[in-house]
Amino acid sequence: MSLIGCWWNGVAANAVPAQTRGLHYGDGVFRTMLWWDRQIDARERQLQRLHQDARALAIDIGVDQLQQALDGLQSVELPRTAIVKMIVLRGGEARGYAPDATAKPQLGVFVHTLPRYPAAYWTAGIDVVGLDAQLSVHPRLAGIKHCNRLEQVLAATELQRSEAVEGLCRGPSQGFQCGVRSNVFWRQGHELLTPAVVDCGVRGVTRDRIIELAQAYGTRVREVEAPGVEILLRADGLFVCNSVFGVWPVKRLNGQPTAGASGLPSWMQTLTHPGVQLAEVS
Repeated sequence: MSLIGCWWNGVAANAVPAQTRGLHYGDGVFRTMLWWDRQIDARERQLQRLHQDARALAIDIGVDQLQQALDGLQSVELPRTAIVKMIVLRGGEARGYAPDATAKPQLGVFVHTLPRYPAAYWTAGIDVVGLDAQLSVHPRLAGIKHCNRLEQVLAATELQRSEAVEGLCRGPSQGFQCGVRSNVFWRQGHELLTPAVVDCGVRGVTRDRIIELAQAYGTRVREVEAPGVEILLRADGLFVCNSVFGVWPVKRLNGQPTAGASGLPSWMQTLTHPGVQLAEVS
């Protein structure tokens, strides 16, 4: 993915100030969003979650400030599809761990080209592998998309040694908590299950949308302990999701076949996401 544009505190930029505190301590939060037909998919949900995550870290920024930052993209010539990343960093300059309570938050917006994936990722499913990578236990940070992403970097490095498209990271119980860049769901009969976000993991916006949609269609949803590979292989359906690609069914886990796209609930077709339209056109 190549960088299309960057705006730092509302001003077009090609660099971030070197003394920015968040660069030194990962002291901030972010959201990665899909830009589609000149608008952010699930925009209000994304901004609300970013605001909530910032407040959880006692970073004082208003939803109106976040909205204004995205409004500015409407006046910029951008491609039809892109990835928009918004970062909120605690204000102040390094050095020292103790934050400056009087410093204003720093706000960055980065626009990147959108990767093209094979259409089969949506229509047939992807290969997924269980990783040794494990997430740290930190209940206060659980659910928050904070800027400390070293665990995901290590997991992604491990994933690169396989031929799988996505990898599953372990939680404190050694079960699989989430993907490297995704949340995970599996279907068991008429129930939809997903790991509870208590000690680690991220509450993704697409995860929330799927839970709400399932409940609206009368499907029972349970947040449970992170499962082992045996449970996932016995599932009637298995899929991963995030805000950029939407939903990818899993057709193989650790090389063993799963239900693939046939395991997705029928109501999943009503999920409002561009989905396969993001695929490569042969």
